[in-house]
Amino acid sequence: MEYFIGIDGGGTKTACLFSAAGDSHLSPENSKFTIKGDATNPHAVSFPEMKNRLKLMFQEGMGKWSLSPRHCAGICAGLAGVGRPDDEKQAAALIQEAADELKFPEGITISVYSDTYVALHGALPPDAQEGILVISGTGSNSIGMASSGRTFKSGGWGHILGDEGGGFQIGLKALNHLTRAYDLRGEPTIMTKMAQEKYGWTELGEIRNFIYSQPLDKKVIANFAEVVIEASAKGDKVATGILEEAAEELIIHVESLHKQSETFSKSTPVMVTGSIFTHSSIVTEFFRKQLQVRNLGQFSIPCKSPAEGAVAIAKEQYNKNRKVR
Repeated sequence: MEYFIGIDGGGTKTACLFSAAGDSHLSPENSKFTIKGDATNPHAVSFPEMKNRLKLMFQEGMGKWSLSPRHCAGICAGLAGVGRPDDEKQAAALIQEAADELKFPEGITISVYSDTYVALHGALPPDAQEGILVISGTGSNSIGMASSGRTFKSGGWGHILGDEGGGFQIGLKALNHLTRAYDLRGEPTIMTKMAQEKYGWTELGEIRNFIYSQPLDKKVIANFAEVVIEASAKGDKVATGILEEAAEELIIHVESLHKQSETFSKSTPVMVTGSIFTHSSIVTEFFRKQLQVRNLGQFSIPCKSPAEGAVAIAKEQYNKNRKVR
């Protein structure tokens, strides 16, 4: 059976979707043909490690579903941290190496784009000529495509320089509020007790050692966004304020894309994805309302996942190459 591989390679996890070549419509049922793995942002894990992780996922998928490497028709990878042509070229060369080592067909079609590009490709409605996608997970970024096919980006600067509206910044702001409340410089919040229970602290002063005593993975702070969302659901004003600030930052992403392209309008589809939108109704509803109030676009649910978007691109590239031949 001929098949394609679509990759959604993020900064914290990766989804590798195997899809039969005959599938004209990628349905949600195809999620069962997905291998999950660790981060494949080449600037975070290194380009060689990105190759190794993807190679292992290819092997796992082929073994799990008894797929022959010779029947792979094409691969498309959307990778976090890949935004420049040099990055795309280097990543594609390493994926080609992995394909050769696994004995995929000679001349297999391999394409590499940013993770936001494949996510937008998957999110757009089939008949849409333009659209905007806003992503809020551990980090945040956005991408828009005009009817001309030109793309525009905003955000994606990483957790030190940016990622406003993402889980890391939400968690960091919340922890800062806890220290202010502890000093009586800020409003009390139920997140103080929730943090002590989550991390096993006897008193909040332990937060200092928690943050500074050892190198801290950004995912640990981003995971505290779960506490913020839970506290907001219980009516905590501080938590709700943090989430509304995050939603405002994500709206600013959309405003930025409108400034970059004058063709976007109040009828432009605006899709959202990522764990913050998935789990926080406050962020989603604030964002949806402000889109309407500010005439920035029509809120829409993504049609397909980023990995499905990557598969669709792989099929398009394969068909183009067949026509050229």
